[in-house]
Amino acid sequence: MLRFRNINAKPSDPVEQWGVEGILCAFERGSVDDWRKIWKSIYVDKSKIVTENVKEAVEMLNEGDLGYAISRLF
Repeated sequence: MLRFRNINAKPSDPVEQWGVEGILCAFERGSVDDWRKIWKSIYVDKSKIVTENVKEAVEMLNEGDLGYAISRLF
């Protein structure tokens, strides 16, 4: 189960509220359900906030991490 630390959002909140740190956490420690939630949020993101946060989170990942491999799908 995904848990956030040091941010004012919960995994049950909309991805728009997760910010870069929440998305990064989901890539690193999340499950397929968390990644699916991010994926769906990108497609309904009219303001492009989620899209920009995902791009920033991807830049912070290390190439050898599973999260990095998953993020490449986005």
